[in-house]
Amino acid sequence: MDDDGDWPTYTGWETLASLTHLAFACYAFAGPEEITRLMCTLPTIQYVAFGYYRGCDQYGDLVDSTDNNSTHTRAEWGERVVFLSAIPPNNWERDARGQGDFWDVVDQEVKRGLQERSVT
Repeated sequence: MDDDGDWPTYTGWETLASLTHLAFACYAFAGPEEITRLMCTLPTIQYVAFGYYRGCDQYGDLVDSTDNNSTHTRAEWGERVVFLSAIPPNNWERDARGQGDFWDVVDQEVKRGLQERSVT
């Protein structure tokens, strides 16, 4: 969890050469230019998720992306960057039980955005 928002100044990204998915708790301290630079440093990145972690165990809005109006992309950030209203810190447990996790929501949002762009 990067609640300090200091990830844009991290200098070890190049050591994470196989990283494909990356999630941050904060996005207020960064802009699209930092994400572009990071994705150029790590070309294996498929998705970046920004959200606010929460301690409760409420998954309904998170898992059903059609009901989560806060899940969205922004053109200036790129189609593979998704903003979520919340990511429960124990989300990994849900995935470990085969129930899906927030990456499923991110994947759906990216696919939806790419499909909409290809139609227009």
